[in-house]
Amino acid sequence: MLAWQQLHDTLIESKFNSLQEVPSLWDEKTGYATYGLKVLLPQEAPARLALRNTIIGTSGRILINGKEVYTAGKVGRAMEEYIPGYKPEVSVFEVKGDTVDVVIQVANFNYSKGGIWRSIHLGSYKSIRYKWLMDLLEEMLLIGSLLGMGIYYLTFFSIRNKDWSALYYSLTCFMLLIRALVSNEHIICLVWPEVPWIWLVRTEFMLYMIIVAFLGMYYKSLFPKYYNQYLLLGVMSWAAIHTVIVLMTSPTFFADLFNYNQYIILGVGAYTVVQTIRAVLYKELGARVFLLGVFLLFVAVCNDILHIQMVIQTGSMMGIGFLVFIFCQGAVLSYRYSRMVTDNVELNQQLSEANHSLEYKVRERTEELVTSNEMLALKNQRIEEHQAEIEDKNEELQDQNEMLTQSIEYALRIQRALLPSDNHLKRLLGEQYFIFYRPRNIVSGDFYFVEEVDGKLIILVGDCTGHGVPGAFMSMVGVELLNQIVIKRKITNPSLILQVLHKEIRTNLHQEESGNSDGMDVAVCVIDQKLELLSYAGAKMSLCYIQDGQQYVLKSAHYGVGGEKRGHKREYPIHTVEVSRPLTIYLSSDGYQDQFGGTNNRKYMSVNFRKLLQKVHHLPLQQRATFLEEHIENWMLSGNEEQTDDILVMGIEINLDKINPIEGRSLLDLYNDLEL
Repeated sequence: MLAWQQLHDTLIESKFNSLQEVPSLWDEKTGYATYGLKVLLPQEAPARLALRNTIIGTSGRILINGKEVYTAGKVGRAMEEYIPGYKPEVSVFEVKGDTVDVVIQVANFNYSKGGIWRSIHLGSYKSIRYKWLMDLLEEMLLIGSLLGMGIYYLTFFSIRNKDWSALYYSLTCFMLLIRALVSNEHIICLVWPEVPWIWLVRTEFMLYMIIVAFLGMYYKSLFPKYYNQYLLLGVMSWAAIHTVIVLMTSPTFFADLFNYNQYIILGVGAYTVVQTIRAVLYKELGARVFLLGVFLLFVAVCNDILHIQMVIQTGSMMGIGFLVFIFCQGAVLSYRYSRMVTDNVELNQQLSEANHSLEYKVRERTEELVTSNEMLALKNQRIEEHQAEIEDKNEELQDQNEMLTQSIEYALRIQRALLPSDNHLKRLLGEQYFIFYRPRNIVSGDFYFVEEVDGKLIILVGDCTGHGVPGAFMSMVGVELLNQIVIKRKITNPSLILQVLHKEIRTNLHQEESGNSDGMDVAVCVIDQKLELLSYAGAKMSLCYIQDGQQYVLKSAHYGVGGEKRGHKREYPIHTVEVSRPLTIYLSSDGYQDQFGGTNNRKYMSVNFRKLLQKVHHLPLQQRATFLEEHIENWMLSGNEEQTDDILVMGIEINLDKINPIEGRSLLDLYNDLEL
């Protein structure tokens, strides 16, 4: 019988207005009530009976035939009158009649669940006390096992601190030990009766997620491949957040979170069982015993969750589940450490054998070294003799190198004299040009040629086979032939210039008979000021020009001049561009675009070179040359590369109003300049 929102000391049936099944929870979370029960005793019932006090939420008072036999906390009609508390004990009383009136007063004002949470046990003093002592013994067995396991594996970790599984296992044991003290039989209340009720509840609820987190870390240390790192991180984070919530909020709030934590615990438990089955299938060490322990623990957890929700009345199996789990994990760790010791013994034996073998080899090697040292002494003597000879040779080579360097520097003076001078270029082009000229080895195989013939301005850039001295010889041959073709023979058709240059190179180098295949890539531009027209022909060297902010590329023939003979006659197509509007042309050898560098250590490439020309087009001409030089230096530096070829880039801004045609110089004039 139940009298809701009433407190009575005696069993008067008219004051109870409903029946209530026990154990059960109130429909309302907070309030107070009186439970009444009349028990008919058999004739053989003993005079001395006992009542096993149950867990009451969250304060209770029991009266037998109107006499108080038990109290936990303080029952009251309001929050101000009420004090929560747990008090595990067996209440003993004497009965003189054949009936027993049991009155239980219950009050709850600061917890999410109110009512009588467990079954009431009434019987003879011996039977009730025996059952209580057996339950206590079971709890003490669990606590003793947890304490022993925790201390043992914590000590083991302190000795061998590389095995983190021992630490996580010992910490899990200590957390389970604390939970066993503050839950079920509340053994801590027997040792410390004045323990505050609020800290019992906080400790119990905090440990739910902390234990799950420690079990996850323990599992991860044993089978790292089978436990998701992000899942473990999520569980640990929620355990920390949940701990703060429990410490900072009231029991009414954090107790409701347990309904959600149940799903987390069940999900993590199911995931752990499945992953352990995978570990068993892959024959991981100790996985079978671990699976037995974790599966039984998972079954016990499921049972207790259903029991807490009043779905089943099987009682708590968590203690048994943890006890089996602890012993299974102890077996797993013991087996792993046993294997470790066995492996160490085998390794020590192998090491001892290896040491004996090593000692024998050391003696052999020592004898060999003595012999080798004697031979080495003789060789050192010979090396010293050779060293003296090498030093003499080095001095001789150094003298020859200085002579060669001086010769090459003199060749550079000759090559520069053959190239158009700055005064010559300014007479023909004004200030509307820049030249970025960077040989790889003092002298260069790249050259440029600028002359005016019959009112036409001829601009040419060449890239000879090779670089250094061989390339420089070819460039001198090219300049000499161009002086004959353009200045003496006055040929101004760009295609015809290339055809004649090709024929003259093959003739002068006797390539038909000697098999010599040296040649050059050439681009020729002819500007007719009267017709306001630019004509271009190229031999493996394209022309890039920018007009009205738009970039254009004129393609060359796919063969150069000189070198291997292909067919009877080489044709070099002519392209024309109107120069009535200003434009800028760019002629360059392949040295810039073929330079290796950058973070990926690759060629610069022609596409990137043209984009770079478009990027710097807005700058003054001389600043463009400076930018191109600094950019290619940074490119080589980032790839830790040296210059791979001669580099020549020539940019000319064509504005007919600023170009002043003059007479060109002959080759004899150039030689006279060199003598001066």
